[in-house]
Amino acid sequence: MNTPKEKNQPPKRQGKDDMNLVEFPFASISNKKDLKQSKTITRIEKDHTGEKIVKKWTIGGHFKLGLPTPSTEDTLLILIELCKIQSNFTNKSVFFTRAELLRRMNYANTKQYYNRLENDLKILSAVKIEYENSFWHNEKKQLLSRGVGIVQEYQIYNESGANSLQQPLFKSFIIFTDSYFESLQAQYIKNLDSHFYFSLSFPIAKKLFRILDKRFYIKSPYFFELRDLAENFIGLETNQEIKHLKQKITKASKELIKKGFLDNFSYKKIAVGKYQVWFFKASDEILIEESPSSQIENIGKKLLEIGINQRAVDTLIEKREKALAEFVQTKYNFKQTSFEDYLLERITIFELVKNLSLSGQIKAIKSDGAYLWNLIKNDEVPESYLNKMEEEKSKKEVLKSKEKIEAKEKEEEQKRREKDLQERELFFKEFDKFSDEEKSNFLEIAKKKHFTTKYRKLKLEPQEIKQFLEENTAFFVTFYKVINSGK
Repeated sequence: MNTPKEKNQPPKRQGKDDMNLVEFPFASISNKKDLKQSKTITRIEKDHTGEKIVKKWTIGGHFKLGLPTPSTEDTLLILIELCKIQSNFTNKSVFFTRAELLRRMNYANTKQYYNRLENDLKILSAVKIEYENSFWHNEKKQLLSRGVGIVQEYQIYNESGANSLQQPLFKSFIIFTDSYFESLQAQYIKNLDSHFYFSLSFPIAKKLFRILDKRFYIKSPYFFELRDLAENFIGLETNQEIKHLKQKITKASKELIKKGFLDNFSYKKIAVGKYQVWFFKASDEILIEESPSSQIENIGKKLLEIGINQRAVDTLIEKREKALAEFVQTKYNFKQTSFEDYLLERITIFELVKNLSLSGQIKAIKSDGAYLWNLIKNDEVPESYLNKMEEEKSKKEVLKSKEKIEAKEKEEEQKRREKDLQERELFFKEFDKFSDEEKSNFLEIAKKKHFTTKYRKLKLEPQEIKQFLEENTAFFVTFYKVINSGK
């Protein structure tokens, strides 16, 4: 078992982490610079009632610098930390020197990092995140759809030159947007061991640490489906081969083991080309699940909380599936289906039905305990639940059909673009074979046939025509048709 070297010590520096961003791939982690203007991540998750919801995040980046990078995310975390230190989230302005930020992030105090920090501030001031069913409003205690910017404005004072090592007369600053600052004030944030986080050298290890630090609060060990973790939580490039994803997650996990945060990790094949990756916290024994006795006892406590009486719960724990109606024992093969899983599923069904009754969609449940007991013993799954599942199934099928159509349209559009590109390349290879007189004649005809009159007075020398066509796609189409009609 790994001996924790650093992580089991009290935090040397306590930062804060934005809970709405922890598990969202805010930064684009790629071997090449991602200059895309936006990206969208979609995940289907279950809410506290067991109902599936579609969460979507769309992030827009800087018009020139593109999407946030891992260093952009580091910069944001430091700014949140300083906001806590300076005003305890009572002032949305954060003051700093660039040297101070770099020191806190464990970066070198060099021109390269100064430039990178300035780019990160530019990106943060441009970023806009659109949350669809994915922004948790901590005061209203519900998921919302919301558009949020992060940095309203920033200003940088030059600290270079002879006075670079002295305390500057003025400090640089950023001002958080009202919407983002409101989220920080609402305290939907968690503690972050900043000293440990910035001691990590691998960006994927940093992101994985933040995700697991949140998930381990719920339970440990914890697992993810490998591709889902890599693409939809960490932000790796999509459609990579499994072996490449494994290499990157393995490298990050080994650093977290070396630093004492993880004890171990392992991969479990669940289907062809599909793997789970399990993470074991350093302070935990390596057990994938609770022992049967402790698990059934915990379920028993839950049943008591809902309202089933002690005698009935004791009967379930003692007799297990034999406490159920005979036809239920026959219906379910409890050698393959875990009795604990059966009980947990019935609790999930009950919670969903209870939620429907509280919202007035179905009639109220008279006795929670009696209702759940009947659900467990006689497997009487209510029609309202079956209808809800059928509705979700229909929604999923519609969504799947829509995604299939969109994928086909995207593929066809890509084929059209590739065909157009090939035709353009072939055209420009053949273009030079025409004489200057032919080029000029074609130009005159195209000017008359073009759908607008703005090119009617266009005058070009034969040697200028090719460049003009390359730069003006709409006129190129007309010119191309003129040549083809003359063949």
